[in-house]
Amino acid sequence: MQIMSMVFLVAFAACSVSNTISGSWKKSLRAPVSTLVFLLFGVILQQIIYVCAVSNAPPAEVDVIVYIWPIVSILLSFIAFRTKFTMLQLVSVFLGIGAVALVMKGKVGFGNASIGHYLALLSAILWGIYSVMASKLPKMDCSQFTFIFLVGFIIAFAYHTYFEKFVWPDVTQCCMIVYIGVLPNLAAYLLWTNAMQSKTASSLLIIAYSKPIASVTLLCIFGYVEASWALAAATIMVFVSGVLSASDNLKLRWGSITFQNLPFMNYK
Repeated sequence: MQIMSMVFLVAFAACSVSNTISGSWKKSLRAPVSTLVFLLFGVILQQIIYVCAVSNAPPAEVDVIVYIWPIVSILLSFIAFRTKFTMLQLVSVFLGIGAVALVMKGKVGFGNASIGHYLALLSAILWGIYSVMASKLPKMDCSQFTFIFLVGFIIAFAYHTYFEKFVWPDVTQCCMIVYIGVLPNLAAYLLWTNAMQSKTASSLLIIAYSKPIASVTLLCIFGYVEASWALAAATIMVFVSGVLSASDNLKLRWGSITFQNLPFMNYK
């Protein structure tokens, strides 16, 4: 949580610089309460829960579980917006459930499941809700994220102060914290949110869904997790599940894939 607090503080500083340069401080102070609450749950609490999940369960298994969020999006759209299932999306739901079952095999129902696995499920639910509901809110920029990252810093730092001992990072670690705060944290969340709001997330989907494959592979290579056929199968299943869940956006049908709907194919 010390690292999380520092990452949120860096993101807050980056937003503050952006607000100062663009003169957006008034806009930041006038952000709708509903938007701030939405960002608090979808960005800050989701990240904190993810970190807690990784701290209490094998990181590779957490990543596989978290990436069933497209299923959450499908189910939420079906319940809240009366959208229809396609056959491929239905297949994606069963693949995602199967991936989670492989990861948690022998751990559910007998008191052996780690709290980290359930936190990973909660993180997936929050991110799925965030991705669906982002399109229903006013367009967001750095100004709306400013005080949310400040709140995130306060929450994470309070947790760190109570439960952890402060450790001074070295120069390399400081550089990594700044990098995470500016790019994977601030820039990535802002770009993803804008993509969801402008209905142009299609071209990001394959990259997003390839993340569990990349992370699990790297964790295995560097010895942070023991490779197994079950983990490999679950990782591939959750990737395919994510791709199939976006079958409408990618114009994916049983026999073919066309890319006419992707934004980068339509630029003039």
